Amino acid sequence: MVVAVCASLSSSSSAAFLRSSRPRHSPLPAFLYSFRSPDSTHRNEVREGERVGGLEGRLPPSSVDDPTTRGDDGGDDDSGEKVTYGRLQLVAGCGIGVERSHERIGAVESSESVSITVESKEEDNVTGELRSLETYVQNPTSSVSINQLESQFPTTGGAYDFKGATISISDEILSSPKMVTLVRHGLSSWNEENRVQGSSNLSILTEVGARQAEKCRSALTNISFDICFSSPISRAKSTAELIWHGREKPLIFLDSLKEAHLFFLEGMTNADAKKKYPELYTAWREDPFNFNVDGIYPVRKLWGTAKQAWKDILSTPGESILVITHKSILRALICTALGLGPERQVATTVFRAIDVNNGGISVFTFNRRGEAMLQSLNMTAHMYSSHIYQY
Repeated sequence: MVVAVCASLSSSSSAAFLRSSRPRHSPLPAFLYSFRSPDSTHRNEVREGERVGGLEGRLPPSSVDDPTTRGDDGGDDDSGEKVTYGRLQLVAGCGIGVERSHERIGAVESSESVSITVESKEEDNVTGELRSLETYVQNPTSSVSINQLESQFPTTGGAYDFKGATISISDEILSSPKMVTLVRHGLSSWNEENRVQGSSNLSILTEVGARQAEKCRSALTNISFDICFSSPISRAKSTAELIWHGREKPLIFLDSLKEAHLFFLEGMTNADAKKKYPELYTAWREDPFNFNVDGIYPVRKLWGTAKQAWKDILSTPGESILVITHKSILRALICTALGLGPERQVATTVFRAIDVNNGGISVFTFNRRGEAMLQSLNMTAHMYSSHIYQY
């Protein structure tokens, strides 16, 4: 069976002919523009921006260098050449995985198109999968469902294609893939006074913090959000209200986004806390895993809170979600999304190693299985310029 994949792009002519006999995962790139099965002469073509059977052909800007570019997961070694497709994604969240030996017999690039031809040595097993995808592209109302496609093809590209590379944090299949934008609140009065904040509601957003929130609003103006979740604690709540101003979608306050409770340390300056409770304060700063007050471990508890927050967030309809919260819970959200547990090594080193500035923006994407991929961490360009994000 022959699978032909074509895409429009503008670049200089080049040709490469590579041969490999080792098993590999062969993704169907995001710029799927044509394919055919051996028993059919029908050729289904899609051009940039057009829709066929409900699916839209997309060629992301600068997504292709050279179709034979070698990458980190496909470099040279002694057992033969492995080839990657450059920085390509998958169409409509689907891809084709062929775990068997195959030969890549041609890759020709011209100023008008790229053609990649893959000849499979196990035609029968792959033909059915291609027919399913072809059926769905031609007729999205057919009996072939998205769930059936996802059971045959990886949900998306990158680490998702490798079993065990990502961990699901959802108990159920999500209604759709999600993009979650995380923002830390603006500068607060206790940030300014160098006090321990914790879950106290007495620390309020300062004028500087309000301006930071407005910068976040401007920076995210081109991002369409379906809903916003925020901690109900004053400094985060005020930040969320400023960022969300002018939008008509819901703003929801979640208790699972509250900051860790730090008991009697809250409100104390860091200098006073260190002087009055040296062992306790040192544990909080240097060994958060073992930091406890009367047998209660705030950082360990934070992991459970973060998992609940993700459950609340990901179970909500919509594909683009904004979240406004605090530094420690943000650290826990990041760790839990990446599958890092509250073990001592994680809580003591990774937890403190993740820094999120006031107004810092981080972005995660989730596939329908609830597996996370970190796209950006603590973006702050908008704090120092009029930068507007596009993602």
